[in-house]
Amino acid sequence: MRIYLFLFLLCISSQMGFSQQRMEAEFGKISEQEISMTSYEKDPDANAVVLFEKAKNYVKLVNNSIKFVREVHKRIKVFDPEKFDGKTLKIYYRTPRNNKEEIYKIKAVTHNGNLQNFVAENSFYRNKENENYSSLSFTFPNVKEGSIIEFQYTLYSNNAYSFNGWEFQDEIPKVYTEYHSEIPGNYRYNKVLVGNLPLYINEVSLLEGCFFIEGYAQNADCEVAIYAMKNVPAFKEEDYMLTSKNFKSSIKLELREYTSFDGHPYKVSEDWSDVDNEVRTDKNLGRELKNNSFFRDKVPMEGDQPTLQNAKRIFYFIQNHFTWNGWYGLFGDKDCKKAFEEKSGSIAEINFALINALQAHDFEANLVLSSSRDHGLPTVKYPVLSEFNYALCHLNINGKQYLLDASNKFTEFGMLPFHSLNKIARVMDYKNESFWVSVTPNPKNISYLRTKLSITDENLFTGTAQETNIGYYALNARERIHEDGQEKYLEKKKGRMKNVTLAKYQVEDLTSLEKPVKETYEVTLTPESINNDIYFSPFDLQRFFKKNPFTLNQRTYPVEFGYPFVINYAFALDLGTQYEVVNLPSNVHAELPDGLGDFQVKYMKNATELIVTFTIKVQKDSIDPNYYEALKNFFKDIALAQSKELIQLKKV
Repeated sequence: MRIYLFLFLLCISSQMGFSQQRMEAEFGKISEQEISMTSYEKDPDANAVVLFEKAKNYVKLVNNSIKFVREVHKRIKVFDPEKFDGKTLKIYYRTPRNNKEEIYKIKAVTHNGNLQNFVAENSFYRNKENENYSSLSFTFPNVKEGSIIEFQYTLYSNNAYSFNGWEFQDEIPKVYTEYHSEIPGNYRYNKVLVGNLPLYINEVSLLEGCFFIEGYAQNADCEVAIYAMKNVPAFKEEDYMLTSKNFKSSIKLELREYTSFDGHPYKVSEDWSDVDNEVRTDKNLGRELKNNSFFRDKVPMEGDQPTLQNAKRIFYFIQNHFTWNGWYGLFGDKDCKKAFEEKSGSIAEINFALINALQAHDFEANLVLSSSRDHGLPTVKYPVLSEFNYALCHLNINGKQYLLDASNKFTEFGMLPFHSLNKIARVMDYKNESFWVSVTPNPKNISYLRTKLSITDENLFTGTAQETNIGYYALNARERIHEDGQEKYLEKKKGRMKNVTLAKYQVEDLTSLEKPVKETYEVTLTPESINNDIYFSPFDLQRFFKKNPFTLNQRTYPVEFGYPFVINYAFALDLGTQYEVVNLPSNVHAELPDGLGDFQVKYMKNATELIVTFTIKVQKDSIDPNYYEALKNFFKDIALAQSKELIQLKKV
């Protein structure tokens, strides 16, 4: 049978260069210039730099079986071996029979000048990580300042899915990094360039007759693609971000469709209607959402109406019944009925039980495909099922939408655990069509701290403190008290204070999830006394953002707080008739542009009382990097305001 293969050539839109000179390197042969390098001029503080790396993907016939091959070669110059954490390498590969991968021809060497120390064959260790992955690990020998480490290997796969892209950017800078592929035209991939760095090389061409299978009259033509970047800066991670894979410069490939060599076309995943049907009929996902009858009599109801109160009863019942076993478990084998009987399950099993229980009582509840914050943002343009690792429940009651997750024992109805706050998710509405939904945090998140103190004859400040935590602050308090126990929790709280002792601690509404968590305790603060004068800081009791979390010269990705928040602290000290205030720090007020945030410290005194108020308001859970400089200055002001000169009191 004669088949005709046709090919789409894709150049990725970017600020790119064409027909640039490629860099080549032969394994084991290093230059005098590489040996003599003592630092990388474009990043003098880097502990290492990738001198060269290349991945080449192509298709090969092995024993009449099509193999998808990746060859990898990488060379790194080490400047500071103590800080460089790449001396031991672990390479993961798939092991399931229908998606099996194998690593061959691996070799690794450490160059110290012209002296070479190869990794011995018996020093490559293979280990089974889980049911889907194994790893090959090794350690480069004799790595010291100025060493060059180098490795290469070939990975064979049975599956076209293994061509899944390449990361151009990493935690250390790179001089040159290249992705080269030669793929027969009957395999078609979606390609997406991630990150904000331009391609140095972006070349796509046609190679005629590149692949042949005996018995078929026509050779396949190949798309030859070369994507490269040059002088790639290190990716600098910082607090308050989603996973770095969302922002590191990379190319992502996802198999869209292919034509077998006997001419039959196969659509892998082209649009959401295909995925809707795939999920609906999946032997695991589809089956697990057909257990309504099992759960009908398992959950409490008041009457038989699908009201909000009954939805809450079902949610809190499932939440209290289950204990999360630590697994997400969206895909693969699962059994929500067995998990229910054992009172333990993955997040998917727990939320499948919730969906079934709600549907059993006529609620409009559906599965939501989601992704945890550390897994990456899902692609919106086309479906990529591997980008989802998390299951939520979508509930519609009289037009009001709720996203639910019963896997955390301390979230109130309608609040999602922090690790699931990842922007968007896909609701699998089996009666209609699936649709995107925003994953939004609880909007009201407030932490109040009120202290009311007086001065004793021994120059101690004694009194009471009351903390009130709402929203995610309440969730955090409940989780910490549960995990640490009250005694250890108090030790940690005291450790965050200076010259303070606590007593008579009480907590209210720890298990009433829809109420704030209220903590009260007695406080004794020991200020500094010099010649009958007293010196102290109101922030000895509590400091908020002790140091500025934002220190980069430039940040190219959003600041992700996760949720908007308000921090409010009030310090009141009764001076009585024995003391008067000698000096007070000046008030501070700072604002973020466009109403994004506000911060102020106020010092007030009258004849008998000193009052200090401190407030931080951040109005958005996510702030665009265009505001980074303003945000950096904002938090700099917050840190400085808490380390100003001490307040001085003088005995009258």
